[in-house]
Amino acid sequence: MSTIAVDNARPSAGGTSYSLTSGVAKAHGSVNNNAGAFTLITSYNVSSITDNGVGQCIYTLSNVFSASQPPTAFGGDWNSDIGGVGPGQGTTAIISVSGYHNNVTNSYAVKDISYTHFVSHGDLA
Repeated sequence: MSTIAVDNARPSAGGTSYSLTSGVAKAHGSVNNNAGAFTLITSYNVSSITDNGVGQCIYTLSNVFSASQPPTAFGGDWNSDIGGVGPGQGTTAIISVSGYHNNVTNSYAVKDISYTHFVSHGDLA
């Protein structure tokens, strides 16, 4: 199998160069918390995870971002809310916070949920 390694490409007629890594996710992770302990299911650029209390998971990054708080999207169980700060510890970690919104009482509670997911984009240091 052959590998083609290219950092920039441009149209054959000239024009603007394009970075092939711009816009590509630089980190992602999925965690299972069904057994009451966080287990990393799949990840990219995540060296470890830490249960940081009820509803909070810290994803420590293998390669850090060049700027704090890159664009990060979070997801979780179908009946839960999840948000987070990315990265929450300088440029070295992503912190997710999960909870549940009760539509009947219009109240919100932080809680561990079965599955959490995140994906971050940005430049690495």
